[in-house]
Amino acid sequence: MPSNNIENTVIGYLSKFDVIAEKIKEKKEKTPDFIVRGEDNVLIELKEKFDTDIEHETQEFTLTKGDIFQRTHTTGYWNSISNVITKGIKQLKAQKSNTKSKYCFLFIVTSGVNPSTQVKQFESTFYGRKSIIDVDSDSNQAVWCYYFYHSLFSIHKNAIDGAFVVDSNNGQTRLLINDQSPQYESVKNSEFISKFRGKIGIVDPKELEASNKIYIADTTIPRNDEDAVKEFVFNKYAISKGLVLDFPQTVYQAGIKGS
Repeated sequence: MPSNNIENTVIGYLSKFDVIAEKIKEKKEKTPDFIVRGEDNVLIELKEKFDTDIEHETQEFTLTKGDIFQRTHTTGYWNSISNVITKGIKQLKAQKSNTKSKYCFLFIVTSGVNPSTQVKQFESTFYGRKSIIDVDSDSNQAVWCYYFYHSLFSIHKNAIDGAFVVDSNNGQTRLLINDQSPQYESVKNSEFISKFRGKIGIVDPKELEASNKIYIADTTIPRNDEDAVKEFVFNKYAISKGLVLDFPQTVYQAGIKGS
């Protein structure tokens, strides 16, 4: 359960965009954290994601000794992150009707040993992203492919319209739009989303694909059949030779002895 301190921080953060979030009074049953009232009410559930206790303890011990703390994680789909998202969505679904809310969003604060990696993991888990390298392309640069793998936005398309993901290290926020939601057009043109445009990074897969910045695996092929999904994507984007990867990301942190 998020602390009152982080809840107040989120309320203060949203107020900077002229978004007034009311704390929902807690009940015996699970309830979301906030509601933004307006012509279309917006329900928001707050989740904070830490790593395991042992990882945080190891990080603190290493840095206190003045040593270098190093951790490597992949930036793809993670089951532990899927569990956090799913729990939040359940709370939104349970109270959407009771609060007469039209839109549902998660607000996620990454507080692990490497928040920047967690941000990428959340995006990959929401969107089912994997990286593809077209070996024969001139750039030879990796391109994200959305919906290549299992996607929480796709699985729960009728329950969630988007998510804020915050890097607790630098305070940067990404606003992810669920383009699989039947309310997608309404959401992206809503007054709520307009408050954030031009002020924080907004991820909209349809706009990104139209700008040739990403690939999208828009197929009904079961995501367990990765070979078939790969064949579809490679055919769609004329990739004759390519690699599908979950890239690792390594964090190095230098400690100060006795700090």
